Amino acid sequence: MNQAWLRDVFNVSAPVDLWWGILPISAGVFGLPVGLAVIVVLSLLGPAPSREAQALVEYVRYPGSTPGRH
Repeated sequence: MNQAWLRDVFNVSAPVDLWWGILPISAGVFGLPVGLAVIVVLSLLGPAPSREAQALVEYVRYPGSTPGRH
C-alpha cells in the first residue's frame, strides 16, 4: 500500500501510517529478530534430528564423501 500505483489501483487516499516512523524498506528491523526468535524456539521445542538427517547434513557439508563419514 506504499506504492503510488498500488494506492491508485485500490483507490486509497489516506496517508500512510508508519510504525515508529520506520519506512517499509526497513522491515527487516522487525523481521530479523522475529525470525531468529522463531528459529530458536522451534529448535528447542522440536525433537533432535535423526541419524539419517545428520548423515545427510554431513554429506552436504563434504560433497563426494561417503554419507555419514568425511
